Amino acid sequence: PGVHVPAERALNNRIAKRYSEMKDSLKTELKETKYICTTADIWSANKKSYMGVTAHWIKGDTTRKSVALACRRFKGSHTYDCIAELLLEIFAEYEINVRKIVATVTDNGSNFVKAFKDYAQVDGEDMDEDEEDGDDAELEIVDLTTTLDQGNESQLDIFLPPHHRCASHTLNLIGSHDIDAALRENGLYKRLHNSAMAKCQALWNASLRPKAAEVVQEVCGKQLLVPCTTRWNSRYDAVRRLTELKQKLRELCVALSVHPFKDAEIEFLEEYVIVLRPLAAAIDILQGENNCYLGYLLPTLLIVKKSMRALINGSLVHAQSLASAIILGLQQRFGILFEMGDAAKEHILASITHPYFKMHWVPDDKKEHCRQVFLESAQRFAAKEVEIPCSATSANSQYDEFFSFTTEATTKNEEADVNRAQLQCLQYLDNIDKSISTLKPYQVIEEMFVKYNTPIPSSAPVERLFSTGGLVFTKRRNGLSDTTFEKLLLLKKN
Repeated sequence: PGVHVPAERALNNRIAKRYSEMKDSLKTELKETKYICTTADIWSANKKSYMGVTAHWIKGDTTRKSVALACRRFKGSHTYDCIAELLLEIFAEYEINVRKIVATVTDNGSNFVKAFKDYAQVDGEDMDEDEEDGDDAELEIVDLTTTLDQGNESQLDIFLPPHHRCASHTLNLIGSHDIDAALRENGLYKRLHNSAMAKCQALWNASLRPKAAEVVQEVCGKQLLVPCTTRWNSRYDAVRRLTELKQKLRELCVALSVHPFKDAEIEFLEEYVIVLRPLAAAIDILQGENNCYLGYLLPTLLIVKKSMRALINGSLVHAQSLASAIILGLQQRFGILFEMGDAAKEHILASITHPYFKMHWVPDDKKEHCRQVFLESAQRFAAKEVEIPCSATSANSQYDEFFSFTTEATTKNEEADVNRAQLQCLQYLDNIDKSISTLKPYQVIEEMFVKYNTPIPSSAPVERLFSTGGLVFTKRRNGLSDTTFEKLLLLKKN
């Protein structure tokens, strides 16, 4: 063993040096970035828990950049306050100003939701500057002494970025839980669903045995897909594979001693796949990383909803209740976005400023409202782009900030900014080119695109980080220290 100690020490030194160089490079790049999106999740492996964090931003050439920031050992209970503190520790380690983070995307875990509900910043950027503060009667008086006595002084400096729930995870919940409403509402659908799925499950269970797998390969020429709880779309993919093999299902069932499917059950499975196909496609689209932006979310949701309504009015025989349950799930989980009010403003602007979508996706009854939101936001961005200095310069420059006046020239400049923004908006909307490169001539629109499309709609990147972690942290390497494991994983991922 003594012979290998110097080699092991040299290897650790090389890892530490490369990791330090990578980290310094990331700090520099993140410091120069105006808007950042992060994703976060908790992973358990080999009886240990880790907090994973990734960062995403849009570079000057409007291309997406993604990196892994941490896969930090998370000891103790995963309470909301511990989650918040560890996130802030990771952000501080990379010298990231929390105000630069436009969103942190996580799944729907209750502890993550509570952490951001209690500690997330309130974005007041879009507040009307002329809005009054209100009456003093509406102010809440807080006794700071009582707050500190309650032992909350350590939480006063916890300040998290805005929170977005993972859209892919939410859609997956619709496809795995909300569709059960159809079983409660329609007895005929329930009987057909349960009988068909029971036979599917029998085939999936049988195909896991080595001898049965050989039979499946011989009869079908390919293996069956088996659903798993951790992979989105897995049940849909597994059922779709069975419908693709429907001509050989009877032979396969006989070979594996499973009760054969009835014609009605096969028809049900085919309709099940047809109904879930738009939902599965939406999940795949939204969990993209390099070419996916927040602007994809609203158009995707509207397409899924429109597809469900078309299927209900179409030729479905067995699965109409399933399509209705999906619409109900969409409304319950994304209703605030479908209303397209102030709460959906960020998503509206993200979609309109993406050249692929512009205003094409907006429902007719919402077009005027969305157009107005777009124009007003562009005017504000144009006004912020150039700050007009004080027109009078004197030796007493320390007074200039106090004695600043709105002159006629300043007013004309502001009006010119508004007109320029409106002109850019109209030219942009009339441009038929859908590529992101077309944003270059429209500086105001490009700035809006970068801000509102920096967030990604899904936390899938951090899930991919954990998948890579599984390749590094194998059972044979469970002797790795937490620090060495994190360094190896980040070096591999980045």
